[in-house]
Amino acid sequence: MGTSGANVAILGINLLTGVITARLLAPDGRGALAAITMWPQFLGFALGFGIPTALVYHNQQGIHTRRHLVSAASWGGLIAGGLGAIIGTLLLPWLLTSYSRDVVRVAQACMIFTPFGLLLNILSSAFLQEGTIARYNYVRLAVPVVTLAVLALLAVTRQMSVEAAALAYLLPNIPVTLWAVRTVNQQIGFTAKPDLSATKALLSYGLRYYGAEVAGTLSSQLDRVLVVWLLTPAAMGLYVVALSFSRVFQQLPVSIATVLLPKAASKTPQEAINLSFKVALIAAVLSLGLALPALLFGSFFLRVFFGGEFAAANNAFVVLTIEAVVGGVAIVLGQAFLAIGRPARMSFYQIVGLATIAPLLLWLGPRYGIVGAGLSMLGSTTIRVILMLYGIMQLRRSLRNSGATA
Repeated sequence: MGTSGANVAILGINLLTGVITARLLAPDGRGALAAITMWPQFLGFALGFGIPTALVYHNQQGIHTRRHLVSAASWGGLIAGGLGAIIGTLLLPWLLTSYSRDVVRVAQACMIFTPFGLLLNILSSAFLQEGTIARYNYVRLAVPVVTLAVLALLAVTRQMSVEAAALAYLLPNIPVTLWAVRTVNQQIGFTAKPDLSATKALLSYGLRYYGAEVAGTLSSQLDRVLVVWLLTPAAMGLYVVALSFSRVFQQLPVSIATVLLPKAASKTPQEAINLSFKVALIAAVLSLGLALPALLFGSFFLRVFFGGEFAAANNAFVVLTIEAVVGGVAIVLGQAFLAIGRPARMSFYQIVGLATIAPLLLWLGPRYGIVGAGLSMLGSTTIRVILMLYGIMQLRRSLRNSGATA
């Protein structure tokens, strides 16, 4: 409930920041802002090598000390984040060909925030233990709260611009990350050098999960990447608003999954699978119930919150809201495979989903615009859920047979 409350607060803040930037920057400016800010986040998560999830899993196993695990994970995050910043800076001129040179230069400069975002994600995972989940929520709330305050100040002083808004979104990562480092150092502590045994354990699990992490990150970002490439900045602005608004209905299952993994990882495989399956059913029913009013009155909400120009995003919003509900089920179901130490299966399902989304986007995007991009996301997510359900049935059968044999 605490994590769900934090997610609701974050969503509310993100909606407010979205309203401010959409109204003051218009679709073209909102699209440019999205193109600038998404790359540090995208590359930061894409180069995480599964370490945050591996950290949560191994913290529950008790084989290595938390101090050694957190230190090894943090060193890895700094190295991977620096690599992501260099890669992004070199590739952005070819990825943002539809945008002005000024936008490209700002996007390249903002790649400096990549290591901070990745390290903050790792340190947040260090708090996913009983008694410290409150700190996990505080860390996640801090960045959007500061962003909202800065955007509100820019709006009041009439200093809003794409560049200033981009800094409002990315700059808070630095002080919040430094605060998280200080808190983790006080609570757990760091070692001067990463422990080799802990590093191997994290990489062994993380690399097996890395396929799922990369595919999941690509699946959540690839639609925007291709919309940037295939469609106009105005279409990108409409799509980003529809997508961000629809993610409201995925936050309940995301909250459940966050707490579910460390709980399920401490149980037997059969108990972990049964728990994850039951919780996924509950999350699906609750998410759908919450989404129904938005599905019926989406156009009204878009007009009220974002302005009349964004009512054109309604059809895409409906499709993306349905995808958010189905995707929430996939997120919760996936915790079953992670909790029993089989992240490679999760990677396989995510990679299959990613393999379907790219051709669907290239086919439907140019024909149906932002609605086609939403349909591509929905098709890919549905395939992934079907595969996960089949995998869970296989695991249940295998565990029952091994128990009967024993």
